Amino acid sequence: MGMLTDAHCHPFFMIDNALAEGTGIRLPRDIAVAASGWELCQHEMHEGMARAAAGPGSAPWVLCFGCHPQQPASEGAASCRDTLDALARLAEEGRLSAVGEAGFDLYEERYRATEEAQERVFETQLDIACARGLPMVLHLRRALHKLFPYVHRLKNLPAVIFHSWPGSPDEARAILRRGINAYFALGGAVCGTRKNSRASAALLPADRLLFETDAPYQPLPGKTCSSWDELPAIRDAVAALRREAGSPRGAPQELEAAVAENFFRAYKKGLNRE
Repeated sequence: MGMLTDAHCHPFFMIDNALAEGTGIRLPRDIAVAASGWELCQHEMHEGMARAAAGPGSAPWVLCFGCHPQQPASEGAASCRDTLDALARLAEEGRLSAVGEAGFDLYEERYRATEEAQERVFETQLDIACARGLPMVLHLRRALHKLFPYVHRLKNLPAVIFHSWPGSPDEARAILRRGINAYFALGGAVCGTRKNSRASAALLPADRLLFETDAPYQPLPGKTCSSWDELPAIRDAVAALRREAGSPRGAPQELEAAVAENFFRAYKKGLNRE
């Protein structure tokens, strides 16, 4: 049986956007959501939303928290220390499903200037994920090469979720061959012209795919922000690309069910935190 799933989003900022536009957001009970934050107030709001969405037959929320790789440049060292301290506490208290989003962002010069700081922040988060046996959500923007020095540690994690997977199908297969239990999340880019995203959607094994919205930050073409409402369009676009390529699981409902299985498998350790 299928279920729509969002492997990476930011509900705290979805609410901010909705308030700015004078609208509201639907609190999903039929979509499994992985909510990511980097400030304690964001995480606490996500905890409250997860409780409000809970009920018989409702889909679960996955609570993720980490120091974003842009944070050293955009908010500074003190903010990073606060986030890392909060991450350690949340992990110790069993209030986390996964660590992240963490990783590296070398897209702009201001981020490239903090590369060493990004390394220190990432290594601290990787330490926590390894110590607690938690999945990790990775952000790698123009920085896929930064992954490889950490392969020997990442392959010991229960799962590694590549948010907004930036690489090619061959690069994804190379990661899998290195023994990392990797899942590759695809969002609104599959509805556009980004070649790597569309090729990965078409050609990667169905048991390694995830859907995501990165809401509100990854809008579909022609839109200003993303939301859970776009998940069917993402599913249908991936299914169409797979049919064109002759890949398995090309029917939308069949693909939705397979991706839901992947979501629960990838986040299993964090979802079972007892």
